Amino acid sequence: MSEAYDRNRKEVIKVLLIGGGKGGTSILQELKLLNSAQIIGVADIDPNAPGCQMAKHLGIPVWADYREMLRQPGYDVIVEATGIPGIQKEIEDAKTEGSVLIVAEAALLMMRLIEQHEELRGLSRDVDRLSAIMDAAQEGIEMADSEGTVRYVNKAFSWITKVKQEDRIGRNVFDVSPKGALAEVLRTGKPVFGKLNYVMNTGVEVLSNASPLMVNGKMQGAVVLFRDVSDIRRMGQRLGESREVIRNLQEELGQLSSSKYSFKDLVGNSPKLKKQIQIAQQAAIDAGTILITGESGTGKELVSHAIHAAGSRREAPFIKVDCASIPTNLLESILFGYEKGAFTGALKSKMGKFELAQGGTIFLDEIGELDIMLQSKLLRVLQEREVERIGGNYPIKVDVHVIAATNRNLLKEVERGAFRQDLYYRLNVISIELPPLRERLDDIPVLAIALLKKKNERYNKECFLADESIHWFKEYDWPGNIREMENLIERAVILSEDGEISLELIQSFMEGCKILLKKQARTLKELEHEAIQEALNRCGWSLEGKRKAAHSLGISLATLYNKLEKGDFKKLE
Repeated sequence: MSEAYDRNRKEVIKVLLIGGGKGGTSILQELKLLNSAQIIGVADIDPNAPGCQMAKHLGIPVWADYREMLRQPGYDVIVEATGIPGIQKEIEDAKTEGSVLIVAEAALLMMRLIEQHEELRGLSRDVDRLSAIMDAAQEGIEMADSEGTVRYVNKAFSWITKVKQEDRIGRNVFDVSPKGALAEVLRTGKPVFGKLNYVMNTGVEVLSNASPLMVNGKMQGAVVLFRDVSDIRRMGQRLGESREVIRNLQEELGQLSSSKYSFKDLVGNSPKLKKQIQIAQQAAIDAGTILITGESGTGKELVSHAIHAAGSRREAPFIKVDCASIPTNLLESILFGYEKGAFTGALKSKMGKFELAQGGTIFLDEIGELDIMLQSKLLRVLQEREVERIGGNYPIKVDVHVIAATNRNLLKEVERGAFRQDLYYRLNVISIELPPLRERLDDIPVLAIALLKKKNERYNKECFLADESIHWFKEYDWPGNIREMENLIERAVILSEDGEISLELIQSFMEGCKILLKKQARTLKELEHEAIQEALNRCGWSLEGKRKAAHSLGISLATLYNKLEKGDFKKLE
């Protein structure tokens, strides 16, 4: 036990403190200065709470369970400083007979009323000093003796209730406020917490906490602290607004990401690929608007990540928007954001993807799927470098590097009026065209081995490709390109039993997907049509069904939609 708690005086109040947080720590600091009080125990579920750490330093016993602490004998007062609703009732049921429970606010008030070296029965001394302390409080304070006669009210009492001090001091609380918390404590001898009532003849609603004042086991009076409920409600409203702001920020921060890949992840040595990588590396330095084209699965997103990682904006956000997977009526609000009340359901303002990408890169995947109306709004963003939220009244400046990608021939889309010519030229400042796998056959083995290594690490396996499998990889057409190869290798790694990825295992997958080798009798276009029709029949024609069908085929949703527009597909009734 520390020197501060080595008590030699005969009449010392022994205190148990429940709650080691901010409030409990403040009470502990106050109580350790009083010769008339001795803290003999502190309880908090968190052993690292600041109050618990201070108690341990002072040599005061600490409990994790306050119920266990309350079984200890010899305490006079329990100070509850957790602020947890309903805990006071549990403490009342568990405490020893004759002990007193005081809520933290009342305990702090009582300590302000006690001079450092006086005992509790000296409450009436040094009234001027105590009055100055209590008049500085923002809460209303009222004290009455055991008979109910009001002996003291502070200045905040009059501010809140509109009752003058001279009209209350000397009056009996049972006459002027018989239904209040102070009168209830004097009647029952028990603390009252969170009592709502109206001040007589004023209409002011207050929220009160009141406790008895005990000296040597006898109630000498009671004290109440209260606040205007309207103040509390305003605080609650501000707190709710602050929480809403925090939720918005958390949601928006959750959308931010950095680049996942670099140019080191681009595997291959074919002249066509190396030329495009060289253009991409130069584009990363110059940071002009970039258009990446190529078939589905050729690695357009990977290249966009690599460009961001190699540029001066690498520490800023990288934001991806898949223009094909988001319905047109939602895409505008996702890209540009909206203000609260802009439309039904807009309960809060929200930043768009362009704002989230501020200072960094925005990757507009499948730009060819963009609705013609949104194309004009995107053009304005690229020209003016500013966005305007839906329902907004002013433009917001944005500094964003734009990278777009498509598997469509945008010049043909321009010719048929499906894509704005001015937007095409604004996007196509720097063009990167990624070749399909069938045009870089020598890269296939090294790419397959790189993907296999990646999947082995993910699934903690040591699979290897049989020689005939590698040969088959070079013979296959790969309509889904690298994405199809990655899906195939991942499936093989998962299902391989002995570690070998044999040709037999691979061909069993291909038969299951209804995708056959190019050497078979029917044309590739016929086989593709059959595979898409079968996948849609199996997965359904809803948006979710089309997503599943595209995944099973190893192509993107945008590619599936593109093929559905050009092909004669029948929906089963």
